[in-house]
Amino acid sequence: MDKYIKIFLCLTIGSLMLAGSVKAEPTEEAGLSRDEAIKIISNSDVVKQKLGDLFSFTTGYDLSKINRAKLTPIISYIRVVPKRVPPDGRTILELQAQVEDPSGPKNIAGVKADLSSIGRLASTVLVDNGMFGDKSAGDKIYSTQTSVSPKINLGKKEITVSAANKRGWLALAKTQLDVDKTPLILEATANPARLAVKSKTKVELVVRVDNPGRNQDMAFIYLDMSSLGISSKLALKYVPGSGEVESDLWMGEFVLPENVGPGEYWLPLEIVNQSGGSAFGKIELAVY
Repeated sequence: MDKYIKIFLCLTIGSLMLAGSVKAEPTEEAGLSRDEAIKIISNSDVVKQKLGDLFSFTTGYDLSKINRAKLTPIISYIRVVPKRVPPDGRTILELQAQVEDPSGPKNIAGVKADLSSIGRLASTVLVDNGMFGDKSAGDKIYSTQTSVSPKINLGKKEITVSAANKRGWLALAKTQLDVDKTPLILEATANPARLAVKSKTKVELVVRVDNPGRNQDMAFIYLDMSSLGISSKLALKYVPGSGEVESDLWMGEFVLPENVGPGEYWLPLEIVNQSGGSAFGKIELAVY
């Protein structure tokens, strides 16, 4: 019970000071440490009343009654890139958290992430020094790079990020990522999709894929052309994006054989990525 009382005392100091319930000597603008907070309010007659207002053994904390604006760090957001990652121990996963502190960035003692859900350290350090995967030093965005262990099962995984300042106050935030290895077919089309008999028209095949990890990490993307009398499979090629934008585009082309008669034709599509995940689809082609 003493443990919980101390926790409540720490969290209530902001609201007590603002309400004038506790008289204390002026402190430096940066705010109180947890130890200072406990020392100041531990003898106050209003502590029991405040604890009753803040905590219920039925509902827990009423956070709306706690003023922590000048005490705790602030985690504005957490970002994982990519959101879908294969458990191959190879695909790079970037984790970023924007962290600020009421007393300024120098008051941040450390930012850590619990990566045990993906088979990595439960206390992984995030940095804002422009190294080890961090893009820019001092921009308040703390980063690390990791991967998902091959021993991890597929499914959604939770990652917790904690930020502590030098006065002992702690902030927590969570995000999720999806451990998966199945590629998703976003688009599979022929251009043109309708063409005349014996036209010798060049047909462009377009496939867009959302692949866990990097979109270019494919073993192959094949189209079965046998319905058109073409014995060999057509391998589509990856089309890179421009700049930092990753492309999801794969393309190929062929010329309609002269002996193909009128009708509707289906070209089976098979996709296999480097993690062993696969997907199947088809492209429709009409000849008139």
